[in-house]
Amino acid sequence: MGGWRTVKGRLALLAAGLVAASLLAAAWLVADAHRRAGATFERQLQDTARALSMAIDRQLGQAAAFNAALAIADSLARGDLDAFDAAARRALGGEPAWIVLSDRTGQQLVNTLKPRGTPLPRDPAGIDALWPELEAGRTVVGDLIPGAVAGRPVLVVDSPVFVDGRLAYDLSYAFEPDVLRRLLLEQRLPGSWTAVVVDGAFQVVARTRGGDDVVGRPATPPYVDAVRAAPEGVLRTRSLDGEEVVTAFRRIDAGWSVAVVVPAAELTADVYRSLALGGAGALVIIAIGTIGAARVAASISGPVIRLADLAGRLGVDGPLAFARTGMAEADAVGTAMASASARLDERERALAIAEERQRLAFQAGGIGTWDVDVGSGRRVWSPEYRTIVGVAADAPADPAVFAGLIHPDDRARVVEAYERLYRPDRPDRYVSEFRILRADDGAERWVRTEGRLIRDGEGRPMRAIGVLADVTEQHQDRAALAVAMERLRVAVASVPFPLMLEAEGGLILEASRAWWEMSRRPADATPTTADWAAATLGAPAVADPARGPFGYAVPVGEAHLGAGADERIWDFRVVPLDPAEDGRALRLVAAVDVTERERAARRQDLLVAELNHRVKNTLATVQAIATRTAATTPDKAVFVEKFTARLEALARTHVVLTEHGWGRVQLRDLLVAELSPYAATGAVTLSGPDVDVAAETAVSLCLLFHELATNAVKHGCLADADGRLRVSWTRRDGGRAGFDAVWAETCSRPPAPPTTEGFGTRLVAATLRGLGGGAVTYGPEGVTCRIAVDG
Repeated sequence: MGGWRTVKGRLALLAAGLVAASLLAAAWLVADAHRRAGATFERQLQDTARALSMAIDRQLGQAAAFNAALAIADSLARGDLDAFDAAARRALGGEPAWIVLSDRTGQQLVNTLKPRGTPLPRDPAGIDALWPELEAGRTVVGDLIPGAVAGRPVLVVDSPVFVDGRLAYDLSYAFEPDVLRRLLLEQRLPGSWTAVVVDGAFQVVARTRGGDDVVGRPATPPYVDAVRAAPEGVLRTRSLDGEEVVTAFRRIDAGWSVAVVVPAAELTADVYRSLALGGAGALVIIAIGTIGAARVAASISGPVIRLADLAGRLGVDGPLAFARTGMAEADAVGTAMASASARLDERERALAIAEERQRLAFQAGGIGTWDVDVGSGRRVWSPEYRTIVGVAADAPADPAVFAGLIHPDDRARVVEAYERLYRPDRPDRYVSEFRILRADDGAERWVRTEGRLIRDGEGRPMRAIGVLADVTEQHQDRAALAVAMERLRVAVASVPFPLMLEAEGGLILEASRAWWEMSRRPADATPTTADWAAATLGAPAVADPARGPFGYAVPVGEAHLGAGADERIWDFRVVPLDPAEDGRALRLVAAVDVTERERAARRQDLLVAELNHRVKNTLATVQAIATRTAATTPDKAVFVEKFTARLEALARTHVVLTEHGWGRVQLRDLLVAELSPYAATGAVTLSGPDVDVAAETAVSLCLLFHELATNAVKHGCLADADGRLRVSWTRRDGGRAGFDAVWAETCSRPPAPPTTEGFGTRLVAATLRGLGGGAVTYGPEGVTCRIAVDG
């Protein structure tokens, strides 16, 4: 009896089945182990590429953060490049980098690689390509370029510098490719592994093997195609040296990528070792049967599972410890992963030191920083940030707390701008200026914040970082300019004749009451000069006072207002002023009633010429008085008082000249008009022959006597109960034209010479020069002014 029906046959059949099953199981285990080892090896390569890309990205991010800190330096806002150069050098410390500041033309203004004052190059082509990106508020990580100053290939991170909301400079953090190479070498990859950094133009920027001769070489076409197709991956190709390799890559910002390259022979060796172990395992399985097969499978799958667990904790739990498994491949991979983990931890510590150095730079500049982990919602505020907003050091970084500190009038705008940063179609840069009410003392402060959003490869927000600075003093400076503008408006509104302040574009900023009375329109009915001309002048053929270029006085001619017996004829003149705080051009438009001139036909020619001359002088005088008085009088009330007094003095002279038909007028009449308020006390004595002066000379003498009288009332003889003023004059001998006058004060406490030169002092000096000469002296008895008048 035989065959499979027998015990022997059945045992043989069972043995054959067991052998076949064992062989199949052994073959499957070997194949599975090889697949897992290969997959683990590729994951290790990919994880190492990710770790290296994070290190490179941190290096570039540190450069961008360094730029962000320098970009808001106060010296840049002031245009003090020497101070900025010094600050940049201090902030760099021992960093292997240098700072370059360029203007719109590409001219380098600051380069810390060279001593201050060294002539620097200009690159208009490079700045033209870069400027639109900077205007959009983006920081640009550039590709490898030849350094014009360094004389060798360099890498540059460019950031915009905005001054008063306008892009003013390109701020560049420049360094050599060897910085990245040293960074790669610090990772201590296995000896046969090569790390490579490739820029957006697919040029080799840094490589752990090969030295400087590989910098600038183009990447291989298969690598270029793979990087363009996916943000990360593993491919088999040939290296720059022609060797067959396995390459794992990861793409980072600006089109850069980081690759880890391993010879394919190393992976093939692992395959052969796996096959040898698999064959040995198969023999063992055949020998010991099903139980042995299970144990072999467990001995293979266990180390692989441990490696997978180790790979999952890489870069998360700090340095990893690996206990040897007895499986050579698993031990090799596990040891390499543990070594990589230790290097990553060492790099994290080095990065912490760099961040501490950056924090010290921010602390020295009083600049706070903020950091948001978008995924976890965790926020970090630096101590300087907390000092600026007045939040305690142990208070949580709560966005709701900060939102509550924003001034109610600014809150909606600021919150909306911050939320807009996270939208997928918005720029990754955030800039805002607003007011806060400090948490500790409630003080209102102006702050400026600038931030940057970091996204992952799919465009999802990962992290937001930024800086915060107190800019209250800058806003106070702008407020001072606004006060000066308000003084000018008050002056315009106060004059007794038609005068209007106009801004570029035809907006009426202010007008005197006489202007609206002349126009016969309410003040709010015509907000622009175009509206005013259409409503008041009517006929389009009449000249519009709003027309004509800014920059010089433009005579715009006459206009007829009213009809019949109420018709009046006005002559308009325009005088330019310095620009306003927002850069808009300003000018004064004045109107003079020339109706009587038109009706007196016989005096028409004379009056036209005379009137034009007088209006020009009047406007020039009013402009000079208003501008100079405002420039030397910070207090609004004092400004109005001084400005009104000088206009009244000018008006008194005009009254005297009008009474004499704007011909020649007696010198004594001018002095009486100015000094009559003080003559009743007997303190004023006038002596001299009859001397008449021309109208133009009378206006100058009027302003001179007014300034001398004002000084005497405040500080000189007319402020002293026993003080005396004597004004005397004599004609010149020998038939010479002109006369000489002496203003002599006598008082018990004579004033000291002024320590600063105000507008009044400058006016007196200028008037004396214009009349023919003279001087003001401060003697033991009081002030003496000698006046020489030619003609």
